[in-house]
Amino acid sequence: MGNGFVFRVVRTLFVTVMTCGMAMGARAADHVGQSVGAGARLFVTKTYPGHGRLSEKDFRQLADAGFTVVVNMWLEDVPGYCMGASKAGLAAMTWNLGMADAEKDDQVDRTVTYQGKTTRYTLPYSPAGWAKVTAQIAEQAKLSRTYTNFKGALLDFEIYDANSTEGFCETYDDATFAAFFREMGKPVPNPLPQADQRRDYLNKQQVLALYIESQARRVGEQARNLRRAIDAINPSFQIGVYGWGAFKETIMRNVATDRAPVLDLDATLYGRTIWSNAFEGGYDADEPDAKGLKWSLVTAAEMSRDARHRGYPAVLLSGHYPQSPGPKDGTQFRFTVRQSFNSAAYADGYWIWTDWTQPQPWADKQQWIDAMMVYWTQANAALDAGDWTWSSRQEDSVANPKATAPKFIMTTDGKTVLAWDPMTGKRIDTDKPLTWAAVNPSAGKAKSKLRIAGWSLRSIESTSVMPYEVGHGVRAMAMGDVDRQDGEELVTLNGGWIKIWDTTSMCQLLRFYVGAEQTDVRVEDSLK
Repeated sequence: MGNGFVFRVVRTLFVTVMTCGMAMGARAADHVGQSVGAGARLFVTKTYPGHGRLSEKDFRQLADAGFTVVVNMWLEDVPGYCMGASKAGLAAMTWNLGMADAEKDDQVDRTVTYQGKTTRYTLPYSPAGWAKVTAQIAEQAKLSRTYTNFKGALLDFEIYDANSTEGFCETYDDATFAAFFREMGKPVPNPLPQADQRRDYLNKQQVLALYIESQARRVGEQARNLRRAIDAINPSFQIGVYGWGAFKETIMRNVATDRAPVLDLDATLYGRTIWSNAFEGGYDADEPDAKGLKWSLVTAAEMSRDARHRGYPAVLLSGHYPQSPGPKDGTQFRFTVRQSFNSAAYADGYWIWTDWTQPQPWADKQQWIDAMMVYWTQANAALDAGDWTWSSRQEDSVANPKATAPKFIMTTDGKTVLAWDPMTGKRIDTDKPLTWAAVNPSAGKAKSKLRIAGWSLRSIESTSVMPYEVGHGVRAMAMGDVDRQDGEELVTLNGGWIKIWDTTSMCQLLRFYVGAEQTDVRVEDSLK
């Protein structure tokens, strides 16, 4: 371990060398015989003028831009869509509603919100509703046996109804409410509480969680039936799940298999910050690029890490939305592209959602699409080339007025000292040779909490916190503010790579290669 690290570490850290689980750029599968997994780059083609009937030029544009999977939003001519995608070397999937509309005259099989309002949808566990969804997906699975690039169906569980629920969640209709009490062996309340009072009633009785769990079991049964129907046709056909609510988890768990991992389509990262009613359109258009990108990267990496540790096969794909609020010149897509780059480079992949029309001030939808695709071409090409600093090298659209003073990373092979820009990974040329000042060993021992133990760096005092997934060949470490935002980062030198880590989430923020001959690393305020 280098003296630069010993001198500066003043806190307890636990760092274990382990195989890094993050997606190292595009690992998109050949669309024949393999599943969509880590590194996937999905584009939902809602914004394309031809709806499901994309032209050969459209498919080629998406392929040239580096996407790996195109998603038919409109379910128009699915065979033609699959063939067009295949000619361009793309895998294909479809976007489907995960809930079925109730029959017009059926007032019993309808979800009722906790506010007592009736929706257009069947009950969440409705056999009739799930039969409709299953029949549609089964037909698509049959097509996948002919069109081998047709990988799966994505199910949308957002509530598109004036009487909105909290995502895909429990119903408070009369029959379900009464059946719950009979299931528990308790008398049914007589009279029944008003529908808009039932959640409070259950909560006061301390059985609300049981009420939700009871319906979740039934939803899980229906999801398993869907998976069985698919497996009878094509066990490799994958299901993706978008939405939120009490039943999302049970659906994902029951449609996931080893051959067909579920795709968890998360929408947390649509904007520069998390959704909030405090902002017009739900997102802060003025959040500086640097702050928004760090938040997005860390959130994507944390969610992907958690998904790998679930009890079922799942791939977390971060959703990004180029029409969320941003610069008034209509270039929010540049931020979105940088977000998506980070989600593929430092998490497990991404999916892109777009809206019907182009944002202001674009007058032509195709021109907006073309501008986005040029930028995605650069980003995805960088992923394919292993250029992990591409996003951090791009010019910010919204500057950070509170950026901290830049620090430098220095490395040495024991003879020559090199300086590196921690944001771009570029070597910094200096007028004269840099020096590597000696450090008082006794001062270092007093402050250091780490030691080298074989192939691992481990805390002497504690092994109870989550490890950093630093990878192999660790030679040295340092601490310092290298991302120009408040707070220090952990910098590791291993296998010739500089890796920069967020010390709160223990997620990797950046990496670049400095050479296997480099043996020590420091973070310095100035070059001397």
